[in-house]
Amino acid sequence: MATTYTTNYSLAKPAEGDLDWDAEVNGNFDTIDGQMKSNADAAATANVTEIVLAPEFAGGGWHADGSGSAITDENGTVKFDGTDQRNCYWMECSEASLKDFTLQVEVKLPPNFTDWDTSAIVIDFCTETTSASDQALDVAVHRNRGGSAVCTDTGNVSGSAATWTTVTISETSIESGPTTWAAGDVLTLKLTCKSKDDNYVKVGAITISYE
Repeated sequence: MATTYTTNYSLAKPAEGDLDWDAEVNGNFDTIDGQMKSNADAAATANVTEIVLAPEFAGGGWHADGSGSAITDENGTVKFDGTDQRNCYWMECSEASLKDFTLQVEVKLPPNFTDWDTSAIVIDFCTETTSASDQALDVAVHRNRGGSAVCTDTGNVSGSAATWTTVTISETSIESGPTTWAAGDVLTLKLTCKSKDDNYVKVGAITISYE
């Protein structure tokens, strides 16, 4: 009797008395394994929730580094980027050395939070040049406002001048060390914009993804 196959996944059903049926059965296991993995990946994606913060950020505030006199009055305000049709925070400084201006954002993790998604935090930003010596965006992640940063990502610049891009804080980074996150924790992001010679840093939306 010839081998037959199941209707949905074409799994082999060796006939009674068949010899050398191991290849067909092993093929069945490969098919089952692949489908189970595909189902698991789809379920994980379906359970991801996003919080998108668009400028002006609720729970956000600015502070300068306390030195220098040439930080423009545009800093700390939301502007419309007409080139890319989006709202953004804008920071630039006319002094010859880099000056800092930090945006701090706080988000309380909701009751349904259980874990971070693979791309936990994604920040849209744009710099005028591609050199971190002209301007840059530094990101620091804190838990419950206190202590040292859980993780940092510094010296971020656009890959092409004056072009919007993203900096991503991964699940691996945000869960590094002994830090354990839970619903009710306060996620604190410190976005430090550094600028000199009127080179700008723009900060756009922040996307926080969790399961």
